[in-house]
Order: sequence, then C-alpha cells, then structure tokens
Amino acid sequence: MKAKVKFIGYALIVIIIVLFGLNYFRSGMNEKTADKAEVISKFHNKAKYGEDISVFVDFSISNAYPRFFVYDNRNDSLLSSSKCAHGCGGGSTEDKPVFSNTPGSMCSSLGTYRLRCVDKLHTIPFPCIRIDGLSSTNSNAAARGIVIHEAPFAADPISIGVPMPVTKYISEGCFSISHETFTLLCDLVNKNKSIYLYANYEEQ
Repeated sequence: MKAKVKFIGYALIVIIIVLFGLNYFRSGMNEKTADKAEVISKFHNKAKYGEDISVFVDFSISNAYPRFFVYDNRNDSLLSSSKCAHGCGGGSTEDKPVFSNTPGSMCSSLGTYRLRCVDKLHTIPFPCIRIDGLSSTNSNAAARGIVIHEAPFAADPISIGVPMPVTKYISEGCFSISHETFTLLCDLVNKNKSIYLYANYEEQ
C-alpha cells in the first residue's frame, strides 16, 4: 500500500513538472511571437507598392502561433494576427515547411502577392480571397489555385500553442487563417483597399 501511495506521489510530481515545463515553453513562444508583433511596426517602411494594407507572413514562426500579420500603413497599426497553415507537400512538417512554385507540389510559396478579390472556392462553395503572385518564387500561384481562406485549426485564441495539422485538407499551399482575420481581410478587400502580402522564411 505504501509503495502504491509512493508511486502515485512520484507520478503527480512528474505530471506537475511536465505541466510547468509546457507552460514555460508556451510562454516563451508567446513572448517570441509578441516580440514579432511589436516589431511589425517597422514593416510600415517595407510596403513596396504604397499600399493601404500590408500582410506579413513569417513562416519561420511555428504554425502553432500567430505568424500572419495584417498591418494598416495609413494609421501605422497592427489590425490583426492569426495562425497560418503552410502547404502539406514536399515533405513539410509542422515545424519545417517546404516551399515550391511548381504546380501540383502542394507547397506554400514565398514572395510578394497582390490581393485581388473575394470569391468562392471552385471545389466547395466556401469564400476565399484570390491572390496574384508577383515574384519568381510564386508566379504560378493563381494557376495553382493558391488563395487565402479560413481554417478551423487556426481559430484564435483557443488554439494558440497547438500545432496545426499539415494536411491537404487544410492547405495545399493556400494561406489558411482564422475566421476573425479572414473576415477582416474580406471586408478590406471589398472596400477596395490596396493590399499586398509578403511571405518570407528565415532559417533558424
């Protein structure tokens, strides 16, 4: 009986240590993400086309945390941030995305995009935002059907710290984001705001 009580005591200690460890890890990641959000104000000067709104996607941030930032250049303010999925192709994992501009690759593409219009996906009647790739690294985006759409696993803030599954059902290269951020972007596009998106990745 004493041995059983002792075992349960040790088990509880291990569980507490693990929970504190996870909380510390998640707090650290959230702090890192918050730092990214604070630095986003510097991106105001990086708007290449004098656009009203810039969207900055930092794929070097884990997909468990916000890495899709909507920035208002006119008012110098961050409007929204969201988790964002990356494509499932090329051997991509939750922590390591693989990028490609090749049709059929199911990979995300880096570079500059212009947001064109709010539309419906061809396969299912869900809304999306059509985008045009303006860089050599994403020139096939429109032909590949790469768009911005919402995804349930990107819901904020409930899922912060939980990695998004890397699957074709969430992203075959599309920017899959939270409902809140997607709704905001749709509203801005429908108001004829000039919006460009910059997707980058920095090796850790």
